[in-house]
Amino acid sequence: TIPKEIGNSTNLKELWLYENHLTGAFNNFTGTIPPFIFNMSRLKLLSLSNNYFSGMFPDKMCHTLSNLEELYLRSLNLKGRISSQLSQCGKLHFLELGWNTLTGSIPSILFNKSHLEFIDISHNKFDPICLPENICGNLPNLKELYMSGINLGGHILSQLSQCGNLSKISLEMNNFVGSIPQTIGNLTNLEELYLGNNKLT
Repeated sequence: TIPKEIGNSTNLKELWLYENHLTGAFNNFTGTIPPFIFNMSRLKLLSLSNNYFSGMFPDKMCHTLSNLEELYLRSLNLKGRISSQLSQCGKLHFLELGWNTLTGSIPSILFNKSHLEFIDISHNKFDPICLPENICGNLPNLKELYMSGINLGGHILSQLSQCGNLSKISLEMNNFVGSIPQTIGNLTNLEELYLGNNKLT
């Protein structure tokens, strides 16, 4: 287990606890994410990915972790909704929430955080949604976008070409229809594009 005393480390700026095997098994932290982790107000990076944590998405963490710049909560079996209180993490650059069991709607605040460079919310169980048309207008610094397997539908937006810094896009395993917009070719920094397992024509 994580000792609760670590919550007293008020000067800690980076906490890496991903892919642990403290008891001899792969990824063996268990239980809910301990609340004392969110007491370290100077944290800029929190990585808990690929463990056996469970429970609800920690909806109030940004209230105390307002300096957070990088948040990695991949493959934790987290449930519930992504909290709209993510808006209080105003300095967030990297957000990784893929491979959980998050549900409900994707909060619009996620597409309004201008500092974000990396978004991964792939393989969750969100309500069906289309990409917001203004996604690039509000995410000018976005470089990597991973939204595979989350019930996205409609057409792939031609406006994605306005995210000029994008180098990686993963939209596979969704319900997109229609054709691939020609404007994707305007993304001169694009290195990887994943659109498999959709209904494109």
